Amino acid sequence: MNYEVEYDDANKVLRLETYATLNAEELRQIMDKIEKEFEGKEQRYLLVDVSANKEGALDREARKTLRGYKGQSLSQKVGIIGANPTVRMMAKIALKVLGRSETTRFFKREEEALKWFKGEAK
Repeated sequence: MNYEVEYDDANKVLRLETYATLNAEELRQIMDKIEKEFEGKEQRYLLVDVSANKEGALDREARKTLRGYKGQSLSQKVGIIGANPTVRMMAKIALKVLGRSETTRFFKREEEALKWFKGEAK
């Protein structure tokens, strides 16, 4: 499996780690897991760690699939850590298309993202 999704009770965030380029089926599985994990939760923060993923974020079919989620707001905030400049640029374009650029930020360290989630970031 090219990803792992796990809820972090201590920090009240859902963690998504990717290890390789995701395909459309993996993306659908991830979105289903995110929806289930956030069900009934007041605080819906998603921490995406792509630091172990040296290949890229999404393949062509996964990018097409992602467009189908436009307008869905499963999370209130998304923090992305470990993105190289290429992944960051592609993600910014996708986020703009999805209308999520205002609620998503990139961070170098997990601690920075957790502070942002809690409203402590500058």
